[in-house]
Amino acid sequence: MEIFRIGKSGRCNVKTRDTKKILEGQDLLVSANQCPTLKSFINTILTICDGEVIP
Repeated sequence: MEIFRIGKSGRCNVKTRDTKKILEGQDLLVSANQCPTLKSFINTILTICDGEVIP
């Protein structure tokens, strides 16, 4: 994914290490509303955590 290659440090991003920084400030709701699979995945996590699911 392009988002994992963008950066000023000149090093490759490691998804497991850098995910928080990469996604910080990003609105996952926009992507979830476009992708039913992502929406379902997020809703599963929210349900497990007793959170409010995405309608």
